[in-house]
Amino acid sequence: MSIDHNRIKVSDLETNQPNKILTTNSHGELEFSDINNIKVDNYNNLDYTIEGKALDARQGKILKDSIDTLNVSLSGKENVNNKAQDIEINKNSISLFPSVKAIYDWATGLFSTWILGIENISSTTYTLNIANINKRTVFSSTNPITLTVPSNSLVSIPIGTKKEITQKNGGSITIGGTGITFVTNIPLTMTAGETRTLTKIGLDEWTIEGSSINGSKRSFSITFAWTGTYSANAGAYMPDRESGNLHSPTMSINNPSQGFAVPFKCKLKAAIHAGNALGSSDLTLYVFKRPLQSAGSTTIAASKSIIGTYSGGRSFPFSYGTEINDSVIWNLGDGVTFGFLNPTTSTGIWRTPSLTLYFEEEF
Repeated sequence: MSIDHNRIKVSDLETNQPNKILTTNSHGELEFSDINNIKVDNYNNLDYTIEGKALDARQGKILKDSIDTLNVSLSGKENVNNKAQDIEINKNSISLFPSVKAIYDWATGLFSTWILGIENISSTTYTLNIANINKRTVFSSTNPITLTVPSNSLVSIPIGTKKEITQKNGGSITIGGTGITFVTNIPLTMTAGETRTLTKIGLDEWTIEGSSINGSKRSFSITFAWTGTYSANAGAYMPDRESGNLHSPTMSINNPSQGFAVPFKCKLKAAIHAGNALGSSDLTLYVFKRPLQSAGSTTIAASKSIIGTYSGGRSFPFSYGTEINDSVIWNLGDGVTFGFLNPTTSTGIWRTPSLTLYFEEEF
């Protein structure tokens, strides 16, 4: 093979033409070519794995944009210093974030409060806690049982928690708790065969649902009857002292075994006065609550003003909610008494007066 065509004179290299490069043509002959016409063997995708291919400028731009996007994404990644595992404590935070395990543990703990297991209890005291709120507790004691709901400061039971309790034997169960408000219209005491559902609706608020075998409320009445003479006085007379004193008329009660103490927690629901008060004018009748073992402290539970002298056996009912204070509650053993005030009449004589009070159990 002749190689003469590859011999180049020095004069051929001294043409002083810019942007020229020495290449071989299709016949293998050396010749000068314009550098701008050189073909580059390239590939316009970023997934090529064989060496020798050049990266197109357009793909270089795509690569740069991808790197920029990744850097932005990395700069916005959550700071691991803001990771918090206790969801309940940090539930109001907008910057902290939990792990997947923390979310799982919190969710299973929350929803497990209504996946009931059965817990059989024979003791006579019981306190709700985190370990037993997801169970139905069945009591079997024949003795009285005390069930305590702890305040939120003592045991932080999640709001929305439900707890079921059942008594299958004869011991009465009394539900209570210091600082706890129970929202219910059924008794806090339950007997054999009854079930209650307790639901936490606030930090220290619980509802109680269920049916009561003894669902009807108990009630009782007291009738006061007195005789005597009275005179004007700036304070109310309370005829519960010695008889024979003009300022403390003789008084009797229809049920001596009750005396003045109420037999259970209750409210005054109705009151009616009947009889004669000759010589009286602008008379006011009062019903007083006296707390247990507190001789000097009284609360006005009801009052009714009667204008002018009256006789002929008239009756005067008290209006509930206005003349009867519907917020006054008697607890077991609290006392009931009454009084009257007539500041303008110098002398008066009672003729067959009475005051009948009707009480109803308060849960």
